[in-house]
Amino acid sequence: MSEEPTTEPPKKTAKKTAKKTAKKTVKTTPKEAPKEPPKEPPKKPPKKPPKESPKVDVPAPKLIAVIGCLVMICEGIMYLRTRWFIPLWNTMYIITGIVNLAAGILLFLVINVVELNLDLKIPYKWWLLLAIGGGVLAMNFITSAVCFGTIFGTPIMYWGGLLVGLGGLLEWHLIPEKLDMIDSKFVLIVGCGMAIVVAIITLPIVWMIVTIGLCALLILAIFDVAIPYEWWLTLGVGLAIFILVHPPSGVVLLVGYLLVQLDY
Repeated sequence: MSEEPTTEPPKKTAKKTAKKTAKKTVKTTPKEAPKEPPKEPPKKPPKKPPKESPKVDVPAPKLIAVIGCLVMICEGIMYLRTRWFIPLWNTMYIITGIVNLAAGILLFLVINVVELNLDLKIPYKWWLLLAIGGGVLAMNFITSAVCFGTIFGTPIMYWGGLLVGLGGLLEWHLIPEKLDMIDSKFVLIVGCGMAIVVAIITLPIVWMIVTIGLCALLILAIFDVAIPYEWWLTLGVGLAIFILVHPPSGVVLLVGYLLVQLDY
C-alpha cells in the first residue's frame, strides 16, 4: 500500500497567506508630532515709574532763615578768630563774635527745622527774625565803624543778619502779598535792588552801568517783559554780581536762584 503525502489543511495555509499579504499591504504611517502652542512674544519688563525729585518740605522763609543762621554762626567764629594789634578792636571783635554766635544758635533752635524736641518758650515769629537779623546787622556795622571809622570798604561780615532779616520779611507776608509776587521773585528783586544801590554809591561809572544792565535784564525777565524767565539767567546774574560787583547782593540773588529751583 502506498502512503499518501501529508499536506497542511487548506484552512491553515489560507490563514498564513492572508497574514503575510496583510503585513505587506499595511502601510506604515508616520506618527504626527504634537503641535506646539504658538509662542507668545516676550513680554517687555514694566517701565519703572520715574523717580520723583526730592522736595524740601520747609517753607521758603524758614529755609532762608536757616541758611542765615548757619552763616551767622560762621561769621561769629570768624570774628572770634580775628586778631588785631589794637586792643579795642580785639574787644569789639570778641563781643561781636559772641553776639553772632549766640544769635545764630538761638535762632536755629527756635526755627526747629531739625526736630530736637526742645521745650523753648521763644515763639517762631516774623518779628523775631527781623529783630535778631536787624540787631546782628547793626552790631556788625557798629563794630566796623568803631574799628575802622567807616563802613565802606571794610571787612564787614553781615551776610547772616541780612539773610535772617530777609526770611523775616518773607514770613511777614505783607510785602510779597501786596506786590502779588512769589517768594523767589521777591528775593531776586531785593538782590537786584541791593546791587543797584551799591553800584550807584561805590562803583566806577563803567561797573555801575554793567551792574544796572545785568539787574535790568533779570528784572525784565521776572516781570515777563521781552526776556524769558529762565534758571540760567538767574544763576548767571547772581554769579556775576557775586564775583564782580557786590558779594552780599550776589548771595541774595543766589538764594533766590535756589528758591527758583525748589519752585518757591
